Amino acid sequence: MNNRKDTRNWTREEMNYMTYEWGIATVESIARYLGRTPVAVIVKSKRLGLGSPYRKTKFTSHRLSHLLGIDQHTITDYWVPKCGLKCRRMEMRYKKGKFLQIIDYDNLMEWLQKNQDKWDSRRFKRFALKIEPEWLRQKRILDSYEPKRKYQKWTRMEDLRLLDLFYKKRKTMKEISLIMERSYNSIDHRLSRIRPYKKARRKELINDLS
Repeated sequence: MNNRKDTRNWTREEMNYMTYEWGIATVESIARYLGRTPVAVIVKSKRLGLGSPYRKTKFTSHRLSHLLGIDQHTITDYWVPKCGLKCRRMEMRYKKGKFLQIIDYDNLMEWLQKNQDKWDSRRFKRFALKIEPEWLRQKRILDSYEPKRKYQKWTRMEDLRLLDLFYKKRKTMKEISLIMERSYNSIDHRLSRIRPYKKARRKELINDLS
């Protein structure tokens, strides 16, 4: 067995691979892929500040969207640029000039706790995030009392139904909120977005349901 110390310099591609796979793949599989010893991989990980290899410590925006049951663009276009979710960009291994957004586990949990009005705990299973701190258990209880479609994007068909219920069937917003399983405030806000439509446009949309 060759026990000589590996003195090769680490390439940018090797470090990118380690950063991407760390906490997901095992140390041994990373070492095999790179043609290095597990000891060399662990030493380099400490210099890169990657943390423990035995816990999933980061997520891509794509993986996180599946985990939380939300659209990926909610993370990339809203949570990160407008709501302060911390992430770092990393160039993709096989597509030069293309970047992934990487969210660290601790940053994610801190953000979720501080921004509980922006996500619904009912959309992912218990322990999907590995731990269930007290604040998450309490949010699950509170979310269980909320309308089922809270936090979900409005679809065109829902807009049509809302117009039909409000303008044609003359339902109150309270009645509509029960029918559509949306909060009163959500119904009120959505109507304020739809009302500016020209009268002809409103008739056109309502006629689609006739």
